[in-house]
Amino acid sequence: MKDGLPLTYWVYRGVWSGLHLALVVLALVLLLVWAFTDSQGLEALTAWRDGIESARRGLSSLLPYPWD
Repeated sequence: MKDGLPLTYWVYRGVWSGLHLALVVLALVLLLVWAFTDSQGLEALTAWRDGIESARRGLSSLLPYPWD
């Protein structure tokens, strides 16, 4: 027992940490493959930027400047 914890705890913690790391790496690889396939990542970022710009224009037109 290390620090009063049983060996099974450390085995479980090690297995779960390894599995979690593998899932995160897999998700990152899948995201990169998706992003670089047919420029889908660039298209998604462009659509997001256009949506944010549209929202900015809409919100800025709601409140006029005091000198207008």
